Amino acid sequence: MAFCLNRSLSLSVVCMGLTLLGGCFSSTPARMAHVHGVITHQGQPLEGGVGSMNFVSDAAVEVAKIESGGSYSPLLKPSEYKIAIRYKDGVDIRDEASRMIRAKDLIPANYGDTRSSELTLVAEEGRNEVNFDLP
Repeated sequence: MAFCLNRSLSLSVVCMGLTLLGGCFSSTPARMAHVHGVITHQGQPLEGGVGSMNFVSDAAVEVAKIESGGSYSPLLKPSEYKIAIRYKDGVDIRDEASRMIRAKDLIPANYGDTRSSELTLVAEEGRNEVNFDLP
């Protein structure tokens, strides 16, 4: 009798644990926007530099790396975003005398700050293709 009771109790605990754990791995994905695109400057994809994009909304700030060929592909919450793009010939470094040596901008500097960049993006749930052509 004790064996049946212990086995029944153990089985109940396992079933309850699996039920609770199943809630953590819901099959319903979070509502997200899969954004992807290519950034060009003067008609050519960004190439040969180091870059990032900032996506700023009322609810979030996200950062994405600019890949080879100017492509980018962040996962964002659906929202309207202001965009800042930085693309340089390398990274800032310090010389032997600890002086800062700044990397050179490869695109106009105004795009690097959301206050001066006029770039925006509306990210909707699902897949979004948004390309940016910078003059």
